Parts: sequence; C-alpha cells; structure tokens
Amino acid sequence: MVYFVLALCLFSSSDSAGPPGYRSVLRTLTQKLRHLPGLCVQRLPTSSALTRARQRLGDKPLQALFERRCGTPATALTPGAFAFGLRLVAWDGTALDVPDTPANAAEFGFTGKGCVNQSGHPQVRLMALIKCGIHALADAAFDAVAAFSEHKLARRLLASLRPDMLLPADRNFCGYELGLARATGAHLAWRIKKNLVFVPLRVLPDGSCLSIMRTPAERSKAPELICQEVYALRTVYQALCAPRTRAAEHGGISIPTGSPSPSRCSSPG
Repeated sequence: MVYFVLALCLFSSSDSAGPPGYRSVLRTLTQKLRHLPGLCVQRLPTSSALTRARQRLGDKPLQALFERRCGTPATALTPGAFAFGLRLVAWDGTALDVPDTPANAAEFGFTGKGCVNQSGHPQVRLMALIKCGIHALADAAFDAVAAFSEHKLARRLLASLRPDMLLPADRNFCGYELGLARATGAHLAWRIKKNLVFVPLRVLPDGSCLSIMRTPAERSKAPELICQEVYALRTVYQALCAPRTRAAEHGGISIPTGSPSPSRCSSPG
C-alpha cells in the first residue's frame, strides 16, 4: 500500500483531463506483475477497498519513509551547493489544493482574509527546507493554510539547521522568533525590512556592524511609553542643537530655515 500511495503522487498528472483513479494507478503499477505465474493478483481491488486500505495504513509509515530518505548529501563538486565553505540551503512555502469536501474545509481552511474564500479549494500550506544545487529536501512541514503562516511552519524546520549551513532568506522571514535559528549554529544571510531599525553597537572593519534584535515584548510598548520616548527624543534633539545654536550666535555657522521640530505628544488620558 505504501508503493500505491507513492504511485498516486507519481501519476497524479499523467492525464491532462484529470487525475487518474485508484484502479488506473494500481493497474499501471502492477501491469507487469499481475501476469507472472504463481501470483494471485489477477483482479484489481475496487476503489472503495483501496480507500479502506489507505485509511488502515495512516500517515505514520509515509512520514517515517520521508524522514529516512530526505537530506541527500551534495559534494564539493556539486555546482551551487556550497558558498564560503558552507552548505547552501533555502526555504520557501507554497499552498497545495486538496479535495473540496466539508471535512477538508473544516480541517485545512481556505486562502483569504476576513473569512473570504480566495482559493476555491481547501488548501494545505507546505514549507520546505531545500539543499541548493541538488534541490533535495532537507526537511518539510505542512499544516492548515488558514491557521499556519510560512513563519509558523518555518519554526518547525529550525531543528534541521546545522552549523555548516548558510541560509539566505528574504525580508519577510526576519524576526525575533526565526532569528533563533542562529542558536542552531547555522549562518544566516537575511534581508530586513526598511522600517526595522538596528542600532550599531560595533562597526566591523568591512563596514558591517553588530547590533541586537529586540524581542517582541521590547517592541510592543504602551502609549505612555511611546510618549516617554518622544519626550526623550526631543530632549536629545535639543541637546544636539545647543552647540550649533551657540556657534551660530558667535558667527560660526548659520542655521538653515525650516529646521525640523519634533511634534508634540500629549499624554494619554
């Protein structure tokens, strides 16, 4: 039955008019075997019998098979597999359509916001960690598209990162939770959004700098703390302007008109 389920995936696009049925796949899988002498497989089981057999099998054997076969190693001669002495890996997500049944709709949900169905079919969100150069899966995670974003699924892949790996990623993945990937020892080369501010703590010789990524608790502030920071910003601004003002009074420099002035922030309540 494991081979049959694998064949369902292998032959899922063999018919442009639609996916083949259970008996068609089993016929293709066993056509060279059913006529061998001594075998009892002379008649194909019904589709309902195959469905019950799949239900008895469950998903655990396929999960164990994937975990045993994933992670095919690349060699140093594989083009695009290594950079700077590190193994290149990448991750990305996609959504897979599943049969449109009430059970699947309740379990996996639809793509869309505000309870608006934008996908037509229920979908499963799949997130994969891939070894570059050979396109082999190092790990993968999937769940309901309505409840799990790529960020949430990516957290399940962190355990598969190794110290000899380099993981580039686009700006949508940069965040404190996924930043914990550095704790695995893996090297990260991630873009960041332009609205994220990283204060340089130490400038390195190559022009880059060391900084600290704040936790979500540090980023979320109450209104009174926001006003507190604005008042502090105004104080620092005034302190920085004082030397220029004194220099201007002594004819050293001229302060341009239209200089920015911090806006007022009223206390809440």
